[in-house]
Amino acid sequence: MRSGAAMTCLAEWVQRRIIAFLPWAVLATFASPLTAQPLQVLSAGAFKPVVVDLASAFEARQKASLRIDNGTAGEILRRMRAGESWDVVIAPPGTLNTLAAEGLVDRDSIRPIARVAIGVAVRRGSPKPAISTVEEFKDAVLGARNPAFIDPNAGGSSGI
Repeated sequence: MRSGAAMTCLAEWVQRRIIAFLPWAVLATFASPLTAQPLQVLSAGAFKPVVVDLASAFEARQKASLRIDNGTAGEILRRMRAGESWDVVIAPPGTLNTLAAEGLVDRDSIRPIARVAIGVAVRRGSPKPAISTVEEFKDAVLGARNPAFIDPNAGGSSGI
């Protein structure tokens, strides 16, 4: 049996490989060398660096071009509801589930491809807040002098 640290290291290695491979698999499903139109990819901001990093290699390998655009989760919802059409949408699960419920994406095509972690930081020299329970976290946020978070009305999902 491997130690906890070794298993964590192995799990992280596997996760990095999956994250690197899955966008290729998703995009390859829709790409065809015979297609003159670029494959259109709409991605949530958190995944933008991954999509941009893989784009040129994907285009060279598949002999297909990509049209990539990015936005917040809220922006993706607004754009899809306004009638924009995309071949691939990469967004948080809640956004994809809402789009599926509204008939804007195929629910059976939704696949998890990555997880995004959100962190907490305090000013240098400040005491570290207790956040090991939901109640402690709530108290820390409500008691903070100047909390900073994304406004969900602006379309960011991490501020919800």
